Parts: sequence; C-alpha cells; structure tokens
Amino acid sequence: MNKIFTASEARKEFFSILREIETPGVFITITHAGHPKGVFISFEEFEGWMETMDIMSDPEEVKTIRNAQREKEKGEVVNLEEFRKNLGV
Repeated sequence: MNKIFTASEARKEFFSILREIETPGVFITITHAGHPKGVFISFEEFEGWMETMDIMSDPEEVKTIRNAQREKEKGEVVNLEEFRKNLGV
C-alpha cells in the first residue's frame, strides 16, 4: 500500500508515518513541489531490498538462482526427506 504525503504533511505526521511503515508492504512517498523526492519503508524491508540488490549484482549468484529455477521447472528436485536420505542423515 502506498500513501503520498507532501513534505509539510510528513513533517506534521512524522510519528504517524513511522507507525504506518511498520506494516509489511506499506511505503510512504514524500513529495516536494509536486514531485516525488523520497520514500519511507520499514528498516526490515530496506534490509531485504539491500540483500536482494547484493545478490542480484553477483553474476554467480544470479546464475545459481536461474539454474535452480530451471531444475525446479523440469521437476529435478527432491524434498527434504529424500535429501536427508541421500545424505544418509
């Protein structure tokens, strides 16, 4: 869910905005002079975005993810029980 506040409104509603962004999926756009200038999101969501960007900037990680997706689409996967059995655990 996205809400939009002007910079003046955001200043007045700052603590209310902090409470709202604690909800997953909620982000608040701040505008100034009618143009978007920034976005408030929870710290947890920010960390998630940063982790995703870190992973996606590593070509080897992206290759591994894409290979895993292809294996899944082909049905070349095992469940946890089979995995443990294969390891002898």
